[in-house]
Amino acid sequence: MRKTIVIILTAAMVLSCVSCASQAAADRKDITTEILDTFNGLTQVPRPSHHEEKISEYLEKWAKDKKFEVTRDNVNNVIVEVPATKGMESKPKVALQGHMDMVFAQKDGANLDPLTTTIKSVNDGTYLRSDGNTSLGADDGIGVAIMMNIAEGKMAHSPLKLIITTCEEDGMVGTFGLDPAVLKDVDYLINLDSEEEGTMCLSTAAGVVETFTMKPVLVDYEKTTAVELSISGLRGGHSGLDIDKGHLNAIKGMTELLLALKNGGIEYGLSVMSGGSAPNAIPTSAKAVIYVSAEDKEKAQQILNEKADEIKACHKDTDPDMQFSINPCSEASKVLSSECRDAVLGLLSGITDGLVTMSKDIEGLVESSSNLGLFSIDGAEIKGTAYMRSSSPEMLEKILADDEKVSMEQGFSYSQEKTADPWAYKPDNRLMEVADEAYRSLFGKDIEHITMHAGLECGTYSVYNPDLDMIAIGPTLYDVHTINERLEIATIEKVWRFVEKILADI
Repeated sequence: MRKTIVIILTAAMVLSCVSCASQAAADRKDITTEILDTFNGLTQVPRPSHHEEKISEYLEKWAKDKKFEVTRDNVNNVIVEVPATKGMESKPKVALQGHMDMVFAQKDGANLDPLTTTIKSVNDGTYLRSDGNTSLGADDGIGVAIMMNIAEGKMAHSPLKLIITTCEEDGMVGTFGLDPAVLKDVDYLINLDSEEEGTMCLSTAAGVVETFTMKPVLVDYEKTTAVELSISGLRGGHSGLDIDKGHLNAIKGMTELLLALKNGGIEYGLSVMSGGSAPNAIPTSAKAVIYVSAEDKEKAQQILNEKADEIKACHKDTDPDMQFSINPCSEASKVLSSECRDAVLGLLSGITDGLVTMSKDIEGLVESSSNLGLFSIDGAEIKGTAYMRSSSPEMLEKILADDEKVSMEQGFSYSQEKTADPWAYKPDNRLMEVADEAYRSLFGKDIEHITMHAGLECGTYSVYNPDLDMIAIGPTLYDVHTINERLEIATIEKVWRFVEKILADI
């Protein structure tokens, strides 16, 4: 009899546990859905870098509607003070941080306006992605959406400060414009802009944007007709995360084609050239309009096709979908003078691009790189932009000096602007220790410590408050800054639970 009672009680307990587990699973599913709903709300507000007015207003209104104390500063950063949930008032104050802007990449030939186009997302149950016409903007929209749901009291939390910045993707304008006093009352900071669940970033590289400009010298070139050259279908990627994958830079590929014509003895006029979508995105497409005389047209086409085949063969593994085309087009008769054209080719072929050095101390870590992210020729200006990164002060100085020399030799004006401060690894980082234990207790394994060859805002925060302990985490994203960007949905709930545990244990 006693044995029977024990069996009945155990069965009841099992049923109760199953019920609890089912409810917990349902709750976790609900929070994932709620976070995605919040994210999808963000996607309906255009937010390319340098144009964050609308999304800043959106976030400010959200905070006011929730009765939070909110500040919107003169560079459109939004800072939100969130009181602790009941029983957590005495816990240390934690900043949750992310950025509101996104890199607006679009499908070749889509001709969408970044200032008015909203993002259409598709959920296939495993990934959230865009409809294929634009990038998704989960970098860092998903981090901001997680922060907003935490602030709404869907988990127990200490006193929080949400710091949502502008223009992280192009110059970190928001971070550099942030009042350092914002961080003076914060004990810890969790950045939600990392892109691989199961890893915790603890150090990042410095970044510098280089700009090359020249006023074009235009001449008449009326004896020929124009043709447009284009390269498209490249994989591209984030210049901090994908620079070591060997993906072809479309601007550099176009430069190779134009140099092949020159080296092949073809005299031609260069009218238009453009490529790239952002300084820190590896260009996926480029085009140029040239003028070739009737007698040289057939030979020029042969040279271009042969060079294009050579480039395709070289990048068949890294960029298997590369497309090259030559099409007649209608253009004005003004072209660059031959001297100006050669200066352009000298600059584009000489500027540092791609992987430069690997770290000698950390296996697999890129130490130094540069990305020629933007280039354009129009009637008023010739302009190129490169994004240089390094965790080595010596290499940083050398690459910048080399690029400045090339620029000046070709007659271009040169300038540079810091985009990220280095975030040095802190062995005594208390937040790191708490996060290590939290992850291990939740998932039964150690979280991977990483350093990134990219700039996070944490570098500047370490300047503003040297005593601040920080980590960077986030759900898993793939192919950011491209139309193939996607978010692994299952990792959202894992990050949610991880942050919840950290806030409970800190």
